[in-house]
Amino acid sequence: MLDIDVVFDRLKEDYTRTLDETRETLKSLSVKPRLPPDSFFILRSGWAIENHISSLFRRVKKSMVILCYDPPGFLRKHYAAIKPLERKIDLYVVVRKKEDYVDIRLPIYEARGTVLDLLESSPMNESVIGLRKDVCTILVDGRDFLVIAAAGSGRHAVIGSDMPIIGYLQKTIVERLTRS
Repeated sequence: MLDIDVVFDRLKEDYTRTLDETRETLKSLSVKPRLPPDSFFILRSGWAIENHISSLFRRVKKSMVILCYDPPGFLRKHYAAIKPLERKIDLYVVVRKKEDYVDIRLPIYEARGTVLDLLESSPMNESVIGLRKDVCTILVDGRDFLVIAAAGSGRHAVIGSDMPIIGYLQKTIVERLTRS
């Protein structure tokens, strides 16, 4: 008579061994995916957006510009992750009205001129993707970006990497902020 426990234990061992072998084979390949330079993606889940924000905060090496379109909700929510960056990188938090952010101890810059125009215009076209309220834009090391917008009770984000225009935009914003 066939012992079901023995059969299942054997299947489990075989399955685990096969998974371990597959993992080791995949590790040995060490293939790093390359995204084309003009790639971008839309994130639609809250978990994916928060995960990408955390990833940007961990990866930043030199500089970060955070453009805040809404009241300080985003900065309050992520303050514990942003505050330590202030000592490690050049950090610029750009807002419409500095007085709305007096309780947030970060390098806050009030937008003026062209930078204010940028904050007052929508980075994502509402008619195309149906988003209603911009939350923030994050530019990282002149190469990565994340734009978050709200739609009803949900949020969406557009992300991209290795885009030369981001470097130009980030540098221009910083120059305009530090000039005034």
